[in-house]
Amino acid sequence: MIRPFFSLLAMALPVAFRPAPEVSMNAQVYFAGSMVAVAEAAEKGEVSRLKHLLTSVDVNRGGKDGMSLLLWALVKGKKESFRCILEHGANPNVIIKDGVSVMSLSAIHENPDYLSLCLANRGDPNVVNPVTQRTPIFGSVLNLRFENLRILIRSRANLDFQDRTGRTAVMVAAALNRFDFVYAMVEAGANPLVRDNWGNSLINYVESKEKVMDPKHELFHWRARVIQLLKKE
Repeated sequence: MIRPFFSLLAMALPVAFRPAPEVSMNAQVYFAGSMVAVAEAAEKGEVSRLKHLLTSVDVNRGGKDGMSLLLWALVKGKKESFRCILEHGANPNVIIKDGVSVMSLSAIHENPDYLSLCLANRGDPNVVNPVTQRTPIFGSVLNLRFENLRILIRSRANLDFQDRTGRTAVMVAAALNRFDFVYAMVEAGANPLVRDNWGNSLINYVESKEKVMDPKHELFHWRARVIQLLKKE
């Protein structure tokens, strides 16, 4: 029997970085001194000015609640500022707050460019969130970011990494009925024989879905493809 999947919570920004609707995210709230001007340049997308200012600050220095310049650019959706900060030595693997890192947040971002930029600049596809005991690929699966999943697979993410429950990302995908994700990971080499803390392997997860999915649904057809792929293993 597969136990109910009670804890499928998507990774998100720490509460400290979610201001009330009536409060704008102001650089002066999270940064101090010379870092305020750097954050403001990043927020405005003033890349030339940003490059100049970055030469005189510690690019990895954290502000209030661990807010970093790199995270600031990500939150503000300023891709070129984000690229610039990375190229000036920002570490996307630093654990910020609540166990998250810019790497893990990029893995759930709707724009896969942020993830690609992290990976091109020392990003670790297997950085572990110490709170959830999960790697970025779990976030991509939970948030249904298929392109991000593909990017992480190409970047040699550990497909057999197990969280505190013993589940792998491919098991999580199966629990969500996302057999298109499952197929991509198994095809890329995910081990279907790994077992969770209750002794279930991917095969058990796949079998448990036979009577609960609509046979006419596209994802049920992906399930059939997964079964055929597993038979070749």
